[in-house]
Amino acid sequence: MTVFLHQSWRDSRLSYNHTNETLGLDSRFVDKLWLPDTFIVNAKSAWFHDVTVENKLIRLQPDGVILYSIRITSTVACDMDLAKYPMDEQECMLDLESYGYSSEDIVYYWSESQEHIHGLDKLQLAQFTITSYRFTTELMNFNWPVPTAQPALPPAEEPRRVHHPVL
Repeated sequence: MTVFLHQSWRDSRLSYNHTNETLGLDSRFVDKLWLPDTFIVNAKSAWFHDVTVENKLIRLQPDGVILYSIRITSTVACDMDLAKYPMDEQECMLDLESYGYSSEDIVYYWSESQEHIHGLDKLQLAQFTITSYRFTTELMNFNWPVPTAQPALPPAEEPRRVHHPVL
C-alpha cells in the first residue's frame, strides 16, 4: 500500500516572528532538522518515492511547528486466521513505532480530525474487501534498555471475497 505519512511536532528553536506566514522548506533541508525515527514495524518491504524528486514536504509555522510529509509504499505482514476459510474475516494492522526513542522522549498521537484520512474508501486489495478501519494509540514498554512507544493503525476488517476453492 502507498501512504502519505504526515507527522508534525513543535521545535521552539525554529520559531520566528518576522512574518506570520508558514514557510515551505526545500526537501534538502530535512537533513538539518530533528526527525522522529518512525518506522513500519510489520513491513516486509518498503521504499520512499523519489520520481522526479524526493516525495517529501516540509512546512514550518511561526510557532515552530513542523509538518513533515513523506510518501511511502510498503508491503506489510499480516497474521491470518484461516479457520473459517473461505468465509474468514481478517484484521491487518499497520504498526508505526519509534525505532530508538522511549516513551519519555516521543509520544505519537493520531490527528483528532478524520478529514486527514483519504482514499481508504477506494482502496482495492486482491481477494479482500475492506469493510472498516479505525485508529488507536497503544503505549508499550519492553524490558530492554530502549522502551518504545507504539502507535498503530489498528486492524481493518477484511472479509475475503468468496471464491470456490479448487480441490
